[in-house]
Amino acid sequence: MPANNTILIVDDNPEKLAYYWRLFEEDAGVRFDVLGGGSPQRHRLLCHRLGDSFWFVEMFAEMHRMDHHFPLCIVDMRMPGSDDLIDELRGLAVSRRVREIDPVIHIVLATAKADIDGENVCREVGGSTHFFRLPFGPAQEEEFIAKVHALVDEWNEQH
Repeated sequence: MPANNTILIVDDNPEKLAYYWRLFEEDAGVRFDVLGGGSPQRHRLLCHRLGDSFWFVEMFAEMHRMDHHFPLCIVDMRMPGSDDLIDELRGLAVSRRVREIDPVIHIVLATAKADIDGENVCREVGGSTHFFRLPFGPAQEEEFIAKVHALVDEWNEQH
């Protein structure tokens, strides 16, 4: 079975959605060709990017019912709630629901909100959940990219 390199990203900020697309899909791994031999060290990840958390959860549940699974989901913590006001922990609710639907998906939570306890959030969501604080400096960006690729590879090895 071919590898599933499709990741899901839910964030209400179009600029962040474009940023993730540039990180994982646009360059097809060229930025990681450190020796310049024309052989990227990482593969391209296909990004399904969604800006509406409610629609995302519905779509995710339906895809899972159709037996279509994804290795990883990146979730923003701050997104509008049902009243269209910013909910500081909307991503936590989305992540919990995703975990209920698919216990083996890797979830990566990202936020610029400084007062969120990443370890506690990961425990609350359970399973393979990882937390990153935005914005990234160059070292943090590389760590984030490496972690996402490693988790996708791990999922593909197990499935």
